[in-house]
Amino acid sequence: MKTKCIAVLAVICTIMLAEMCAAESKVVKGTVVKSPAGAASVEVRVDGKTVSFKRGRDTVITRGPAGGQARPVPLREFAAGDAIVVRIENGEVASMAASYGVPKIHSITFSAPVPLKAGDLITVDLSGTPGAKAAFSVRSLVSVVYLKEVSPGAYHGSVKVPSGRTIRNAPLVGYMAVGAVHASPVQAARLVTVGDTSSDQPKPTVPPLGMAKPGPNPVPEPTKMPKVSEPASKPTVVPAPAPTPASAPPPAVVEKPATVERDKIVLTVPPDGATVKRAIVVKGTADPGSTVRVTITYSNQLNGLLKLAGEVVSQNLSTGSNGEFRMGPIALDGPLATQDLRFTIKAYYPDRADHGTAQVTVTGKRE
Repeated sequence: MKTKCIAVLAVICTIMLAEMCAAESKVVKGTVVKSPAGAASVEVRVDGKTVSFKRGRDTVITRGPAGGQARPVPLREFAAGDAIVVRIENGEVASMAASYGVPKIHSITFSAPVPLKAGDLITVDLSGTPGAKAAFSVRSLVSVVYLKEVSPGAYHGSVKVPSGRTIRNAPLVGYMAVGAVHASPVQAARLVTVGDTSSDQPKPTVPPLGMAKPGPNPVPEPTKMPKVSEPASKPTVVPAPAPTPASAPPPAVVEKPATVERDKIVLTVPPDGATVKRAIVVKGTADPGSTVRVTITYSNQLNGLLKLAGEVVSQNLSTGSNGEFRMGPIALDGPLATQDLRFTIKAYYPDRADHGTAQVTVTGKRE
């Protein structure tokens, strides 16, 4: 009987001890919702509910690829979508371990002068999985250039264009890896051209036409006639009655060359609403001898992670004596070849108060 009682007490103690241990130690598994920079807590989705876990002074925080080696990180490096295991002991968060799958590049963009030449700087910004190693390269121009993570998931870097290189429409490609796990490379929307734009410039700017005729050809001179219109004030200075009727024609003659028709920019190619394939060629007319800036932007009209938008090119063009200007062809390669991508072409006077802006929108189609 005594032996039986001891056995029963042992079972009861074992059950109580197990319950106490369960109460003191708990493991929660879920998915990270967000972890704001500088925050002392992380929001986790657990069984359809959002729970907030606050780090303690001694909380061990790690992050790494699924099935790989985790490393200590600040809590701000936890990213939405990470799988997380939170271990709670005695009511305190003892550890938070986050893991992620294959790293991903969300976007890559770059800024650089147009046209590019030796010594110019190409500045690259890439966003993607935090805590990774990121780099970029430009085919036939620069090999792999590593980027610095300036904030969680944001990488930045630059490189100078080396001398003696000539490339045309080369892709700039971004890379990312966490340990031995690599993200799919992503190409920037714009292409890189160095040292090959001089041969194309005569076509859009028509320099031989514009340079050869300003001397003998008086056509550009009427653009200065608005300044000559100042003699319209002479009738008030000359008291003789004869000049008064004679002064009426000059305003009429002067106003015709200065009408909006002359200064207005007109985009003739491509027409608004047109469909483009492979390349974009821009043609138009403006005030003879003027400078026109042409900017081409693109968008797929989507939001969030599916959004694709940016600038293709922005360049100043000079018109000839006939007022014509031209840009291109601009190749639609890589992301720019996306089906139904919408391109907005804008032309305006950058150095005038009245920009005289003209704009058309076209849609890209694959063949």
